Amino acid sequence: MLSDQGVVDSTGWHLKEGQAVPVPTSLQSLIGSRLDQLMHPERRVAQHASVVGSTFWPGAVAHLQDETATTADVELLQRIDVLERRDLVREHEQSSVAGEREYGFKHIIIRDVAYGRMPKGRRAQLHLRFGDWVEDLPALDEFVEIVAYHLEQACRLTREIARATIEPPIERAVRALSHAGERAEAREGMREADRFYARALEIVESDSEAALELRLRRATVLIVLGKAQDALELLEPIADQAQAAGRLDLRCEALLTLALVDHRQGRATEAQKRLDEAHKLAVQVGDRRRQIRAAFSLASVKGDTGGADEALEELGRAVSIAEEIEDRPLRVQGHLRAGFLLYNKGELAAAEEQLERCSLLAAELGSSRMEALATFLLGLIKFLRGDLEDAERLGEQAKGWLERTGDTYIQIQNLVALAQYGLARDDAPLAEERLREALPLALGEGSWLVGDIYRFLTEALLRQGRVEDAAELVEFAARGVPEDQPQMRAFVLLAEGSLAAARGEPALVGDRYDEALELLEQLDLRIDLSVARISYGRALRELGDLDGAREQLERAREACIPMGAIGLAAEVERELTLVGSRAG
Repeated sequence: MLSDQGVVDSTGWHLKEGQAVPVPTSLQSLIGSRLDQLMHPERRVAQHASVVGSTFWPGAVAHLQDETATTADVELLQRIDVLERRDLVREHEQSSVAGEREYGFKHIIIRDVAYGRMPKGRRAQLHLRFGDWVEDLPALDEFVEIVAYHLEQACRLTREIARATIEPPIERAVRALSHAGERAEAREGMREADRFYARALEIVESDSEAALELRLRRATVLIVLGKAQDALELLEPIADQAQAAGRLDLRCEALLTLALVDHRQGRATEAQKRLDEAHKLAVQVGDRRRQIRAAFSLASVKGDTGGADEALEELGRAVSIAEEIEDRPLRVQGHLRAGFLLYNKGELAAAEEQLERCSLLAAELGSSRMEALATFLLGLIKFLRGDLEDAERLGEQAKGWLERTGDTYIQIQNLVALAQYGLARDDAPLAEERLREALPLALGEGSWLVGDIYRFLTEALLRQGRVEDAAELVEFAARGVPEDQPQMRAFVLLAEGSLAAARGEPALVGDRYDEALELLEQLDLRIDLSVARISYGRALRELGDLDGAREQLERAREACIPMGAIGLAAEVERELTLVGSRAG
């Protein structure tokens, strides 16, 4: 029965939040009969305990039976002993609530049957009363998720009955669910945070300021999880609604978040417009932290559009302000962004210094998410310097962290990096596996990173002799390149150039590679430019154009040596050796 209803299968249980286990009628009747055999006081205790949950405490049950009670009396404990002798509950060796004994129902189905035999109105009252009891505990913050659940249930049950017995505690429930979501974010449990915010949005008044704040928080989490389209549906009305409500702080935050999506999806112009306004609003409301965040984001956008030097200057000023106000999370983010900008400029030593500072600060904060972001790029730097083994170790370490925290944008980039390491080991099937893992994530996010995936996936397929598969991929990739995304355009051109070389089409090879190199030069992406020149040189060598191959490879070598990219330089030397051997 349970498998037919989709509640359980070979992978485990699939119950929705708060959903009870469906019980076959015969079993329900049997358990109900056992409960009916109890005396009324004991049956009442079992029902009240079931509201608390599969685990309960005598003090909580006492409060449900009499809201003036704070602890269980001897009579209540004796009734719980009766339930234990009847094999319905059992005492736990340890309790999660200080000063309380702890019990649990012998089976969740017993709890569900006892719970289901009470009217919904009564259940709503008891859920609210239990929330009051938990809120009076000394270590309330540890139990905020429990409070949130019970207040939420009180709201839901009240809505399901014609004549409510209580006023639904919507404001308290929303506040508790929001706090639970914030706690989940703080421990980098983004999927859990999303669930709490989604539940809060289901019960909050849709036109309230609390709803605006919740939609904004959930959108931020969805972006981390790679659900950009879902985030946009929440975000797009918020900026105007916040303006209408006089909440300039929320409008500023909405613009910052929308700009993040624009940037990740390759819309640099739109991102910069939003960030300019967000910065002005942050100054207007005197919010220094949002001013810093806007400056950070503007620096990243400028860095990706060929203005890396200016971006680094602005970023340095913003980091100084973060240090002045002693905001360590912002300092971590500033060093991380500086590391990425310096990497793209080919200043590997300076990038490594920034990333190591980021990693150290992140470790002190206990942020495995920020450590993962720095570690991924440190791995790429190791790779460029020729330390493939260490690069793979760091990439796998970052992969584990990113899968746990759900940071999809960097997860995609790390998978692309791991694919490059596979190609360096001449393991094209492994590279293909990594890239096919990354591709649906990038497509789902609408990210410009799909272009990066296409170029390396094309190479992986060609190395396996699968020219037609590569052709099909390149044809698909070329159809989806927006005109205003030069970086993605450059990567797809590189894929087209590799395919043309495999097909023996020299004119097309020159056309595609030359255009790609021009775009990468304009964007000042020096690492990508060097990698592209090596690929171009290899293609020309395979086509027999040895002079052209030597020119591209020597230009790549001239760029790699000052950057400290000795791994790339060594690859250039190997290619030049092959050019020389062919010339002989």
